Amino acid sequence: MYKYETHLHTREGSACSSAPADEMARAHKAAGYDGIFVTNHFFNGNTAVPRDLPWEERIDRYCEGYEIAKRTGDEIGLKVFFGIEFGVYSSDFLIYGLEKQWLKENEELLMHTDERVFFAKVHELGGFIVHAHPFR
Repeated sequence: MYKYETHLHTREGSACSSAPADEMARAHKAAGYDGIFVTNHFFNGNTAVPRDLPWEERIDRYCEGYEIAKRTGDEIGLKVFFGIEFGVYSSDFLIYGLEKQWLKENEELLMHTDERVFFAKVHELGGFIVHAHPFR
């Protein structure tokens, strides 16, 4: 049996979190988890990344929580995966399978395109989408 946290926020990426990525990784390892998915709020949600930064710098800052957790996970034997929590109207979706460089190259698709087009692209790339809070 495996134990994974699939929806985790860090203070580096989500305004609703006060926990640093390093501490989140260590706490989950100590609690017996095999891995975590860092899914901070994207720029259309409760992000901790300033919205006035240039796009590539925003992506670098957004990915920082994942990258810190990944380094810690590699040190302590915890698997760490990258994801995003993407807001659409009053719903949030967890998206797995995208990469930092792809985010940097697709500002228009991420921020200015109908979400159905974006979601179709995620599926086309082999990504996976899950409703983050289905019972809200």
